[in-house]
Amino acid sequence: MRISKKRGARLLANVINEVAGTDFDASELPPKSAVDQLLEKTKSGKFATVADDFKALYSMVTESIHGRFNLSGQTLSLLIGTIVYVVSPIDLLPEAVLGPVGYLDDAFLVKWLVESIGDDINRFKRHTQVA
Repeated sequence: MRISKKRGARLLANVINEVAGTDFDASELPPKSAVDQLLEKTKSGKFATVADDFKALYSMVTESIHGRFNLSGQTLSLLIGTIVYVVSPIDLLPEAVLGPVGYLDDAFLVKWLVESIGDDINRFKRHTQVA
């Protein structure tokens, strides 16, 4: 299954809109202009918060591995399950069959993970401010 660049841009815009809570419409713009405007939208608002939480998540896992931050068993289980799902070739929307569209389920799972362990991420942010 091949997807045109225009269709791919619309799908990407839909994912960004869902994650970031924006109303970006890529269908009326040339591809370069659409990408530029999409990147501009992601620098602020909800997407910036999600990106900040994702960076904190990465640091939190790293600090936990080095024994400098304690994660709950539930958070650790969710992290491991998400990592296994994302790297597994067997998933709801397989990348090998659907190409870039196959990453949609992975993106939504990671978004759900960040929201689900938000309390731990906030606790980590406070921990790093104190340290």
